Amino acid sequence: MGFLSDQEGIINRYIREEGAWDPHLIKTREFILDSIKGKMLRTIAILGSGWLLDIPLEELTEQCERVLLVDIFHPPQIVHKTKAYLNVELITQDITGGLVEEVYSLARNFKRFRKKKSIGEIITHGFKPEYEVDYYVSVNLLNQLEILIIDYMKKYRIYSDQELHGLRRRIQKCHVDSLPAGKTCLITDYEELIYKENILEKRIPLIHIKLPEGKRKRTWKWEFDSKMEYHKGRKTVFRVVAIEF
Repeated sequence: MGFLSDQEGIINRYIREEGAWDPHLIKTREFILDSIKGKMLRTIAILGSGWLLDIPLEELTEQCERVLLVDIFHPPQIVHKTKAYLNVELITQDITGGLVEEVYSLARNFKRFRKKKSIGEIITHGFKPEYEVDYYVSVNLLNQLEILIIDYMKKYRIYSDQELHGLRRRIQKCHVDSLPAGKTCLITDYEELIYKENILEKRIPLIHIKLPEGKRKRTWKWEFDSKMEYHKGRKTVFRVVAIEF
């Protein structure tokens, strides 16, 4: 479904950007650390840990008894890196709560037998931890949860764009609803800005639900693609919001 190639694409783009991502990554790490400041946390779960580019891992291991890094796949380099930390545990888990496997089976059955399941029958569970956690960090993940799933479904042309948009909203809402109030830090890009010759050409909303107001909020811009490769001949910038709620 493209999860591994997407993850590989992230690290390759980070390298090509030659430091352009650093302000965004620094702001992300700072917001996470500010969110846990003064809290006595035994276990913290980082949802969407990926390459750990935006995770202050060293500080988290010093402030928390146990750090859980949760993702659908952990790159071998990260598996090797985290072996140096005795209180870091890698959790391989579909953060959508099983939707990846469900959609894969749905598309496979449609391809083989042309049987179409009503999109309303697709269950979106949201994230369900299998362990006790004192604090959650959902980091640059929310709009990524549905992109690969929806793109995969589009290939088979089973549902209309309107139906898929409804599913997109359900996936995002289930994720936010599964994060407990009072013990969560949520960071996500929420709007894509496309520039041609430094003139804003297009704005694309990435989040299709109402986000929590939170007790602390910060926004900034992420210079995502200064090399003009993501959209050929265009510069791509993401607007990011960080919320503690």
